[in-house]
Parts: sequence; structure tokens; C-alpha cells
Amino acid sequence: KTLDKIWNVYWFFVTYANIDQFNPTQHQLPVEQRSELDCWILSELQLTIREVTNGLEQYDTVKPSEAMQDFLDDLSNWYLRRSRERIWASGLDTDKVAAYLTLYECLTTLITLLAPFTPFVTEELYQNLVKSVNDTAPVSVHLNDWPQVQEQLLDQQLTDETHLVMRIVGLGRSAREKAQIKVRQPLNALYVRLPNEGEGEALTRLKEQVLEELNIKELELMSNDSDMLAYTLKPLVKV
Repeated sequence: KTLDKIWNVYWFFVTYANIDQFNPTQHQLPVEQRSELDCWILSELQLTIREVTNGLEQYDTVKPSEAMQDFLDDLSNWYLRRSRERIWASGLDTDKVAAYLTLYECLTTLITLLAPFTPFVTEELYQNLVKSVNDTAPVSVHLNDWPQVQEQLLDQQLTDETHLVMRIVGLGRSAREKAQIKVRQPLNALYVRLPNEGEGEALTRLKEQVLEELNIKELELMSNDSDMLAYTLKPLVKV
């Protein structure tokens, strides 16, 4: 399942990069000039590099495997889906170049991290993604330098805020499924109660992502004393 997901992300990138004749070695764009979505996935990538490296240095393969699978889920299920329209746009504007460069960096770094785990698949991807466009690159992914954490790309606040949006979208989809109302049917409002008051400002700023993902017109924050909330108290019998 994991290898299928890697191959699907790889196939998506290669297909559209070939259509646009995009060569990653011929484009440069500072991270500061990329979108918030790009900055978020690059921050997640640095956290993944750190976790995988720390795990392998302790001869632990379980936690690094889980970290890479979690990153791949974020890359495929959120970043790639949110970036499709950017990549499908006509022409090769700055936003599209940013999406290509970010996805390329995530893919090439991920296959380097995966090389000790899946040596043959990652070698195949490396030859086509890296070696085919860069003659000076190492001849094999297994001779490549191990990725290093770029501390300047870490943004814990952005990571927390994006995961908040992802969680609310997930809960919203579950609510739609429970009510048997498909996403293609627009709804008037989404009511959200946040456990922490400080999250309200972040959600208000990023609410367009939630509304777009769930096909809803408005987002309303609920107070703790809202009539829509019901509380159930269950005693701890043993105590």
C-alpha cells in the first residue's frame, strides 16, 4: 500500500512535469516566495528527516517507517490534492513552479530516506527523477548524501495550524457520511467547537481551506455554553 502511494505521487509529478517540459535543475525559487502550503509540507519534511535519522542512529526501524508513512499520507492526501489546481493551470507561472519544485524536493528526499528500506524501488525512482536530469548527481541513490535537517524551514506553528484544519476537515467528512450527505451537495454552515481558544484565530485565517474541502458556505465558531452542545457525565464506579 505504501509503495503504491509513492508510485502514484511519482507518476503524478512525472506526467505533468513532462507535459510542461519542467526541468527542476533549471528553476530556482526561494522558499520565502512560495505558498503557505509549500512551506508547511517542507516543514513536515524536515521533521520527518529528523525522526528517521534519530531512529536509525538508535538501530530502530519501526518509528522511522511510521514517520515516513505519515509524511507520505500528508504529501498525498493533503498537499498533492490541494496543489492539483496549481499544477493543472495553463502556463508555467511562479505558483506552478513553486508547486513543482516543492513536490520534487519532497519526492527526492523521501526516496533517499527510504533507500535503506526499499533499495530497488528507490533506485528506479532516483534514476528517473535525479540522474536523468543531472549528470553530476551520484550514480546511485545509495551513494547520495543523507538528508540534513534545514532548521530555517521548520515552522511548528504552521504545522499545528494545518493539522488543525486537516482534523476539522476529517471530522466534517465523517459528519457528512453519518448524515449521508455527499460532499458535492453544498451546505450553508459548519459549526465548530475548539478545545483551545487560541486556535480560533488560526482557524478563522485558514477557514477557506475547510470550506472548500467540505463544500460549505460559512464557518461558525461555537462557545462552550452553546445550546447545540450536550454533555454527558459518567461516574467512575470504582472510585
